Amino acid sequence: FNVNTIRNLNNNYFLMMSTIETSNNKFDNTLQKSNGRPHTDESRAKISAANKGKTPWNVGKQHSIETKQKIAEKTRIAMLKIKESKALQLGLTIEQYDELNKTKKKRKHKETIKGGLTDEGRKKISDSLKRRWDNPEFRQNYTNNYKGRNHSEETKLRISNAIKLKWKNNEYQDKINSTITPEVREKISQTLKLKWENQEFRDKMTSNFLSRGSEWKATLSAKIKEKWNDPDYRLAVSHGIRRSYLINGTNINNTKRR
Repeated sequence: FNVNTIRNLNNNYFLMMSTIETSNNKFDNTLQKSNGRPHTDESRAKISAANKGKTPWNVGKQHSIETKQKIAEKTRIAMLKIKESKALQLGLTIEQYDELNKTKKKRKHKETIKGGLTDEGRKKISDSLKRRWDNPEFRQNYTNNYKGRNHSEETKLRISNAIKLKWKNNEYQDKINSTITPEVREKISQTLKLKWENQEFRDKMTSNFLSRGSEWKATLSAKIKEKWNDPDYRLAVSHGIRRSYLINGTNINNTKRR
């Protein structure tokens, strides 16, 4: 080969590589632009009309045992990569990461048995409800849908059993019987004031109080007497009262019966 031939070969090589690189870049750009782009309503309607009446190719077909084994193996590898990535972000080994997850599951299971949620779960629910209630339309629809509706006897029984289960937990009792902070008192006060500014709420509460006649009082008295005949209920209330006095630093012997 002479010098000119080698030079021409080099020029052709670089030109070919440049063309390939340009094509690859265009292909990558096309993929990036089309990634995540949703179909329009018109496009969906066309696809739906074209597929109506057609039987999918995989109806009645099942994967072979070999294919299932391949899918399982690939899935295990993918899940292991995800676990390794999460463990690496936390600075843990795979064994330490597995132990951390076991601890979280045990704590969550323990909270579920107590009849409650984890602190993280409570915060998620609280944030979600707050975002919903900030929407006036959602608030109005919720009020209209549940106005005048009552729980069934089965639902009431489930709620009652859940509350009883909570009250068997001493930590829950201490939390409920603990002294309310001034901040919480102020928050409750502001909430009630806002409610009572609503004329519909005022009328509803007033009518409820006025409708409670002698029959309602007799029914309430009979239910309370029935509860106090239960030794377990009497003992639980007595312990709760004593615990409340101890938490508040009040001597129970110095209190006067009204």
